[in-house]
Amino acid sequence: DFLDGSYYYHAKIYHNENLKKYNNIIVTWAYDYQFNKQGFFFDRTLGINSNKSPNSLWFVVYLSDKLPEKVQDNIVIFKTRDKNKKNFLKLLKHLIVSIKYLMYGKFYFLNKISSFSVFSEIIYFYFKDFLNNDVKYLLVPYEGQPFQNRIFKLSKENFPSIKTIGYVHSSPTSIPFSLIKKKTSPDKLILSGKDQFKCFIKYLGWKKNELKILPSKRFIKKKINMKNSFYLPLIFRSHNNIGECIKKLIKITKLDISKFKIKNHPGAKNSLSHQKLIKEIKKIKKNNRKLTNKKNNYSVFIGSSGAIIEALERGCKVYQICENDLLERYSSKIWNNIVCKKITDKIYFYSLKKKRRIIILGNKNNNLYNYLKV
Repeated sequence: DFLDGSYYYHAKIYHNENLKKYNNIIVTWAYDYQFNKQGFFFDRTLGINSNKSPNSLWFVVYLSDKLPEKVQDNIVIFKTRDKNKKNFLKLLKHLIVSIKYLMYGKFYFLNKISSFSVFSEIIYFYFKDFLNNDVKYLLVPYEGQPFQNRIFKLSKENFPSIKTIGYVHSSPTSIPFSLIKKKTSPDKLILSGKDQFKCFIKYLGWKKNELKILPSKRFIKKKINMKNSFYLPLIFRSHNNIGECIKKLIKITKLDISKFKIKNHPGAKNSLSHQKLIKEIKKIKKNNRKLTNKKNNYSVFIGSSGAIIEALERGCKVYQICENDLLERYSSKIWNNIVCKKITDKIYFYSLKKKRRIIILGNKNNNLYNYLKV
């Protein structure tokens, strides 16, 4: 992780020479396939095209190698790295400067030299030039990442009149540690369900007047089939242990997985360990074709995944295979509308008491204006 920070010293910024005037800034991220030929892009977290917000500047953390051929004048592209370039000299300087943080303990020091900290410092350097007294709102699809908190801190310290807003776009994870209230958190946090509202007040330190419930702009009321699938996580430890858990699940429930699709995590397309796990699951599928439980509204999630909640809200019944039960499984004590049943060690079954309590599915025509004026 420390060495990975060497890539970020080759980050660059791209935009048209004359940017449109703006009074809102939206900080988000995108890949090349989200841009069209006209130079606009579709933001998946907010469910909106960049041309639908003429008074906003889109500061895009760009995650692809190839730049779009055209970019409109309300978009700033922050290209995070050049995959062929590293700068170990600057990383070494960063390490030396950070040695002073050892006085606060080794974990604090490790946090300060992580690639997340390096990235937040570099994005701070570029982003500060776009804040000014004309900006009224700063909106971030929020995950509690260090760079997001650094941006909010920058805004609060230098332009206190700007209202900072975080929109929790993802389905909630089992224990959302990253969203604990901090000094660097946004002034207002938008959630998409009453259970989230309760959790953030009771466990994460937020006050009622700092939270707002609005329908999700990412998860829309439309037919999405999440049934009959295996969902792989971004990170896991052992494909062999997961394979054994899948065999246990089949043995106990008699679940017919012969027609289940295997959906890899989009961030792990080139991962060799994920390919091994996919191969293991295909092997298990092949050997378990004559089973009695052929119900077609089940899916299996491996590891930690907020998508479990989306699947439940869309009418799917869910099995979860955990590698770390304490951190990965959902608890009814935290999420009141989830019914959790332990099948055996590392395997859990979920259903919902009521829909629309954890996530309120939104409509396509939800106006971005409603999310700025909270």
